[in-house]
Amino acid sequence: MKNLLIGTALIVSSAMGVTACSSVNAATDTKPNAKAPVVQKGEARHHDRVGRGNPNKKPFAELNLTADQEAKIKAIMQKNHDGRNQNFEAMKNERQAMQSQVQSLANSPTLNNAELNRLANLEAEKTRQRFINRVQSEREIAQVLTPEQRQKLAAMKADRQNKRADHFQNRAKNSGKDHPRFAPKPAPQY
Repeated sequence: MKNLLIGTALIVSSAMGVTACSSVNAATDTKPNAKAPVVQKGEARHHDRVGRGNPNKKPFAELNLTADQEAKIKAIMQKNHDGRNQNFEAMKNERQAMQSQVQSLANSPTLNNAELNRLANLEAEKTRQRFINRVQSEREIAQVLTPEQRQKLAAMKADRQNKRADHFQNRAKNSGKDHPRFAPKPAPQY
């Protein structure tokens, strides 16, 4: 009986100790973080971009498209999306096969340059085809836009590229990295 009472007392005191410790931690953890930004309702956040959690924002909203233009651009984008998704499984299997071939090359005692060049050419052809598809899509969309809208779209793209470059430069400064990827790019010479 004595052991039962001592055991019960130990269990109760342990439970009370755990509860006290967790309530102390809960009280100290609920202080607002000084580094966390306060976002007001309706204010844009990092993820409030198309495809990033904000389904209401349209990609060409700033261009003031007509209903006809919106429908044509949506059809172009849907056609490209369907084309990419149509062969998804085949592309997935092809990518896995390529990765296994690269891994076998990396693990082989001697380097087979002919096989390496063949894989490099396959990869280059895929990149070339993606580039062609992207430029064709951009051209189809540009044909739907008015000259003023094309100029505004070009300005929006330049602004986005500059923001991206600034972001990487700030990342480099803040992290102390002196990587060539973060170096400022020279202005193009025309």
